[in-house]
Amino acid sequence: MPYRVLNPDSPIVVLVIGPSQNGKTTFINQIIRMSGKKVDFGMEGDRSTSCTTKVGFFDVEIPTSEYIMFDRETRREVDVPDIAVDEHRVLDGNWWRKQSSSRFDIRLRDPDAPYLKLRLIDTPGLDDSANKDFENMQDVLTALNALAKSSEEWKRSINAIVLVYNSNNAFSFSFQTVIKHYHQCMPNLFGGLAVINTHFDLANLSRKKAHLIRDRLLSSNADNARANIIKQRAADFKKALGENLGPSHFFLDSKPKETLAYPELLSRNTIASIVSFWRAASPMPITQMRLVKSADMLAIDAKLQRRLQVAIDGWSSNLRELKKAATDRQALRSSLQQTMAELTNSIARCQEDLDRWDNDTVFPIQTYTTDDDPSAMALFFKGTIFRRRVKGTMSITESAYERFTVEPTSSARGRWLTQNCGYDAATKTWRGEYEGEPGKSPNLLARSQTTNRIKYRDVIADKRRSKRNYETKMADHEAEWSERFAGLSLEAAAEKTGDNETDRKLDQLVLYVETAKNLVEILRQPDPPIDKAFNASAQSRYTKRPGEVTDKDLIDFVIAAELSFDLVKPLKKELTDDEEA
Repeated sequence: MPYRVLNPDSPIVVLVIGPSQNGKTTFINQIIRMSGKKVDFGMEGDRSTSCTTKVGFFDVEIPTSEYIMFDRETRREVDVPDIAVDEHRVLDGNWWRKQSSSRFDIRLRDPDAPYLKLRLIDTPGLDDSANKDFENMQDVLTALNALAKSSEEWKRSINAIVLVYNSNNAFSFSFQTVIKHYHQCMPNLFGGLAVINTHFDLANLSRKKAHLIRDRLLSSNADNARANIIKQRAADFKKALGENLGPSHFFLDSKPKETLAYPELLSRNTIASIVSFWRAASPMPITQMRLVKSADMLAIDAKLQRRLQVAIDGWSSNLRELKKAATDRQALRSSLQQTMAELTNSIARCQEDLDRWDNDTVFPIQTYTTDDDPSAMALFFKGTIFRRRVKGTMSITESAYERFTVEPTSSARGRWLTQNCGYDAATKTWRGEYEGEPGKSPNLLARSQTTNRIKYRDVIADKRRSKRNYETKMADHEAEWSERFAGLSLEAAAEKTGDNETDRKLDQLVLYVETAKNLVEILRQPDPPIDKAFNASAQSRYTKRPGEVTDKDLIDFVIAAELSFDLVKPLKKELTDDEEA
């Protein structure tokens, strides 16, 4: 039976990262199975090897509905306990082990729910056992850089990034280093980061609950261990990363047993919540990503800068000598031309930075989750449980931002009462009221977000000031040019000097010097846009050690710059002359 797809022409693109052997591909395969379609599955690694060695793409369509447990005998939905509220009912007496898949089906709550189109990007493992962290990240950046050049608009953006990590593992130092690098490269995605804590099955939860009670971190079996574990995991993540990151944490049974219905229900509904989380994400253009250079990358580019400087010094020396032999008018013309070329390049670099930051691209700040006391959702009276509807209010303050908005997301378990939501500009506080379904934990999400223009307002102001200063100087030099050469073009001014050959040589040297200086400034950038700074030439030289870099890498860099004239031949000559000297 055909179904409706909410976004047939603009799939939600999700970048899936995580260490090897932590369940990235297994997680993707779970989503593929839930789609009910025949899609090539990713190969899952065992405990000794990683199977994802290259970036992979998986296109799926998944229903936007929660799941229910259906009793085949009674032909009715089973009223199962909510793990967030009635954890003790699930665990006590191993109730969850008694819900056999031979009797119970897992079905969509809403069979007519529309589907959501996803593209999942599987990536090589971080914190790789083969010590290929940077090489693997290069594969990811290369793939994203290629997507940035796609003719299809949706392929040029990423909606969300998820980190898949084994819930039983601590955050290693190597992993922390790599994930911080990812954060620097794509800051617009990390405000909406989701951490998928895998290998979190009910047997595991039961054992951890016993340890918490033993260690007196829970007062009784009626307390909710799962809420305690989630809270502690979030605290550990923030402590390990050392960043102001508060991602949303999801806990997932990676491989629920096929013979047990309730674990399968939990797994599917967890993924349904994750998909709902992605659905609310705003797309980020890949061109907003940065290439944050490592120490080795900076050293490699510094070597290219030094070699370029050799050529600049040689050409500048020739330029000075030629000016001495030229007429005063020719020397003045050349000096004005050189200054205006330098200012033109400076203005262009400022404008490139402004294009990157001074825009309305969404910058997610943080994702918040409603946190309600499970005991408030049930009232016990004479041995009977009466389920109550939870109502609450969430306040979000982002004092570091001049303005921000909040995107609240409702779910099958609760809803935001949007008519009562509001933002107070004076206190920079958003307030939203919500309610849950009777006896259920709402677990509603609210994303605070701003724009690049507000996030980078200080940087933008500085670039605007610099650009205005350059433009003022340019106007002064253009006025002097107009006065001295009566508004003539460069070519006409050359003819008026009376020595076209000298002017031609001066023009050529100015062009070489100022173009090379501009290339030096481009190499000096510590975090250039990825789509411009991670071409084939850059990828090649960054695989080397700084001592292995040669003049060929510099020549390749110049060729990749796609200049409008030939700088390669004079550059080779200047470098050769330097070596001979």
